Amino acid sequence: MYKVYDRSHQVIASFRTLEQARKYKEVLGRPDWYIPSRESTARQRAAVEWCESVYDAIDQPRPFNGNINLFDDCSNYLSIYLDDAKAIMDDAMSGYPYEKYGY
Repeated sequence: MYKVYDRSHQVIASFRTLEQARKYKEVLGRPDWYIPSRESTARQRAAVEWCESVYDAIDQPRPFNGNINLFDDCSNYLSIYLDDAKAIMDDAMSGYPYEKYGY
């Protein structure tokens, strides 16, 4: 399924083939609309939400402004913020007494 999105990341129409989606966009004369090549994975969506929650917890929000259903939007966000969010969590958990709970 190929979806045509407008600039605000709203689905305009869905088509069975890429050719149909491109033709629709061309006929309507909307070069600002786009057809993403891949949808995001469940793992990417979860990672984006986790990163947002880590930054919210330290009062330095890093909101995700892309389309959560697009692979490239999620990938771009995670390439910027994921490693830093992991480091923040490692620092926050460094004093946690894991051995007390059998870890």
